[in-house]
Amino acid sequence: LCCPDEARLNSRYMALIVLLLLTEDPGFCADAHRLKVPKAELGGGRPLLNMSLGSLMNVALVRAMRHNLTHDWDMYLHSNCLASVANLSAHSHGLSGYACHRLMALLSDLRKAYKKLLKRRAAAAEQEAAAAAAAAAA
Repeated sequence: LCCPDEARLNSRYMALIVLLLLTEDPGFCADAHRLKVPKAELGGGRPLLNMSLGSLMNVALVRAMRHNLTHDWDMYLHSNCLASVANLSAHSHGLSGYACHRLMALLSDLRKAYKKLLKRRAAAAEQEAAAAAAAAAA
């Protein structure tokens, strides 16, 4: 889900839609958290060992969202990744420590992005008020 080149954009959206549809099934989510994956690599990092498929999906979705926050700002991707994580969360148990850590890091990133957005909006409102006051004085 974290594909930087534009040629794979359609594949990324298709994979995300399929994952979103799968996570809407409670049976799939429950089974995903029971099924253990002995070893997985998500690229560039250390191998993830003895992690449930649900934890692995959470890690992949969080990586996609964090990449999206810093590079793309694609709201469609972001909202669908969050929806998939929310669908998985109802059946989460035994989440790996790494998956929990990545989820908390995402929450921290989202909080920072929200604070930055609030500051931008406040600055824009100040500028607009100053421009209106200047126009009224003229």
